[in-house]
Amino acid sequence: MDAHQSPLLTFLFQLAQFRIPIYQRRYSWTTTQCERLFKDIMKVGNKPSQFHFFGSIVAIKPSGTLGTSIKHLEIIDGQQRLTTITLLLYALSKIVPTRGNVTRTNAPAILDYLFNEHANKQEDKQKLRLTYGDKETLDLLLNTDTLPKDPAKNIRVNYDYFTKKLTKLTDEEIDIFWTGVEHLQVAMIGLEIVTGDDPQLIFETLNSTGLALTQADLVRNFLLMGISDKDEQKRLWETYWKPMDKIIDSITLYQAFDNYLKDFL
Repeated sequence: MDAHQSPLLTFLFQLAQFRIPIYQRRYSWTTTQCERLFKDIMKVGNKPSQFHFFGSIVAIKPSGTLGTSIKHLEIIDGQQRLTTITLLLYALSKIVPTRGNVTRTNAPAILDYLFNEHANKQEDKQKLRLTYGDKETLDLLLNTDTLPKDPAKNIRVNYDYFTKKLTKLTDEEIDIFWTGVEHLQVAMIGLEIVTGDDPQLIFETLNSTGLALTQADLVRNFLLMGISDKDEQKRLWETYWKPMDKIIDSITLYQAFDNYLKDFL
């Protein structure tokens, strides 16, 4: 296990793709978490000598050198933060070109944190790749600036929230905001399965910020994360868990399902 602290933008700038495995829960941050993040960024932007800890990112590193220069990192903790910051940066990349006096950044520079422009394969160009239920919405938004007919709700709502908040900022305030983004820090933890690192144990231990995991989240992750065969992992998820996930896709039903799992176990 390799652990170190670094600026969030340094992590995003690397030539890599951040893949969310199928056993992870869907993007679930609401405007409550987004509002808090927005305020924290403005606060630290006004005090450029300070930094703001944005949480941890836990990734399984590739076991060997791939045929391309793109690293494929499997994110087992940090999906919520990475998706949120992606939405925020994309919204900012749309606002900045409409301003004449923003000096701290520009749209092409911002997009470098969201895309691997020099990737050899088209599928490697987008840095963050989500999973079932969210993938289509984020992919369409980032690549065509449109949304599907039935978009993932939290992605749509949070992107709209950031767009509205950034539109209200003056040019000077956008520069301050960007300073705040530059001062976001993350704890990057890279796991190597060949050395015996336990992703499930580390995931559960570190998941102390953001939205709490439900019993369903823990059971799903425990069962699927322990399967090394990715094809078998995907088959089990699509055959058994995905149909249940469609049925219980609401907070009320998830709470009922949690209670059921407790009683069953």
